[in-house]
Amino acid sequence: MCSRLWKLRKVVIPSSVDSIGSGVFADCDNLESIQVENGNQIYDSRNNCNAIIRTKDNALVAGCQSTIIPKEITSIEDYAFAGHTRIFSITIPDGVTNIGRYAFAGCINLSSITIPHGITTIKEHTFRGCAISSIIIPDGVTSIEDYAFAYCKKLTTITIPEAMKNVCLSTFDFSYNIESIVWNALNCDVSDFETWIHERIWYYDNYKQISFTFGRNVETIPSALFRVPISSLTVKTQIPPQIMGKSPSSLASVIYIPCGTKQVYGAVSDWGKYYKRFQEAPSNTLEVSVSDSDAGKASITKSHTCDNEEAQIKASPYVHYHFIRWSDGNTDNPRTVAVTNDTCFVAEFESDPQYIVTVTCDSLQGSVKGAGSYYAGETATVTATAFEGYEFKQWWHDGKAISKNPYRFVVEKAIVLEAEFVPASAVDNVNVTGRNTSQKFFRDGQLLILHDGKMYDALGNEVTIKD
Repeated sequence: MCSRLWKLRKVVIPSSVDSIGSGVFADCDNLESIQVENGNQIYDSRNNCNAIIRTKDNALVAGCQSTIIPKEITSIEDYAFAGHTRIFSITIPDGVTNIGRYAFAGCINLSSITIPHGITTIKEHTFRGCAISSIIIPDGVTSIEDYAFAYCKKLTTITIPEAMKNVCLSTFDFSYNIESIVWNALNCDVSDFETWIHERIWYYDNYKQISFTFGRNVETIPSALFRVPISSLTVKTQIPPQIMGKSPSSLASVIYIPCGTKQVYGAVSDWGKYYKRFQEAPSNTLEVSVSDSDAGKASITKSHTCDNEEAQIKASPYVHYHFIRWSDGNTDNPRTVAVTNDTCFVAEFESDPQYIVTVTCDSLQGSVKGAGSYYAGETATVTATAFEGYEFKQWWHDGKAISKNPYRFVVEKAIVLEAEFVPASAVDNVNVTGRNTSQKFFRDGQLLILHDGKMYDALGNEVTIKD
């Protein structure tokens, strides 16, 4: 085992190696290069992918921060990327049908994950501790195992598909910032969901801020939701679903039901008692998210209603980032959208460009500071300081003189500034033995002192000046 070798940066697998265990490079978070020597009969690193691939079945055994997963890969093995804290995003090919246990566990900076549609089971601890803020489980997933998304402290939104049959109680343990759970599962045991709410959600610090949404085809929902003071409950079915479990008693939240169904829900005994809490809302949902939660945020600034299907969304970049487009390619921001079906827009950002400011001068005449790398739009300040015998005259840039010093400007491109110094010509009075009888001045960069009609240098030697 080579795991937890934190200083390890490069690995070369000899051609003679015929067996590599799972998790062999787990927690080697500085590892940036993995190569398998040509001629190995079992493994390869095709196309410089910086990973170990088991050749016969296209399974990725071990990766690192620089890995590019080849498109023909079908399996990501147990612990393949576990503990690699320098992975920020990774693209998993659509052909992958298996992601192993702990495959991305401990990737604390991995903020963007798209789960391939061929995945049917999300295994235990697979994404434990990742930095994802939202997760949409693909339609083909039927089971999520223990702790698959545990300790995902930035996770706020979860969407469960219709095909889901089993969600383990510990799946989202210690992901305490969950705000929205969208439940579309048709065949998942409602009693398990009931237990999950009571034994897990109730103990979340922010459980009062969690909203639950049930999809259009859900026929039963757990009564536990009527006994936990969650933020809101949204039911999208035109026909009121059956409430399973103990008889509901109270609910400290609003209930959103489809437009035009208030009377229908009110006529059902288990639902009618909450008639005053009903609020009709469009069944079509609008969601916004971001591709990188460190780059910016997205928000719905105006929601669609039963009477108006138009909504407004906005992307807000953080400092040193800028918005580039929405996931459908549209670049309007803010943007008005028509919500005619369930829709999700992802805001994409990129880092502002950086430019180099270079400052130079004659190092025998003075010094300069302020050089460096600046983001576009940032203010730079450059300063020139003359040595004794010299004084600053001006900056030069592309043949143009700039007299300000210090010089402040907004960086919009790379720039080179040269400070020009000239011999000082100022004359100062010098006190000698309490009398103002001497003067000092500079000539051709040399300090001279005039005293009682005679000229001296800085060392006190009498000098003669020739015109």
